[in-house]
Amino acid sequence: MFDFASDARHEGDAHGLNDKGLVTYDRSTCKAAFYYFRSAWTRTPTLRLVERGWTERTEAATTVHVFSNADEVTLRLNGRVVGTVAVKNHTAAFPLTLRTGINRVIATAFSNGRRVTDEANWTL
Repeated sequence: MFDFASDARHEGDAHGLNDKGLVTYDRSTCKAAFYYFRSAWTRTPTLRLVERGWTERTEAATTVHVFSNADEVTLRLNGRVVGTVAVKNHTAAFPLTLRTGINRVIATAFSNGRRVTDEANWTL
């Protein structure tokens, strides 16, 4: 579940740490995979932009992935609806093109009777 100390480990940029958990070592940040499993294994209304932390973009063309246990997800880019797609295997995917500057991405859905949303600002 959590990243943990592993003195013998010398891989990547975090020596002495096994960072393959669903939550960071300090228990402060849930990783994307955490939300996939929460979508798959619970009825807790869940919706998460997978790439939300990748805020500095270098390519205009991208695919946005959303983990959710809703039936469908709607995505908005800069105030305009990109589309609504069915969730398959707890994932919705939206191809889109970002504009130069700040792009506001908002995903919304109804999951187990509740409206859920997630949003991010990405700069191209």
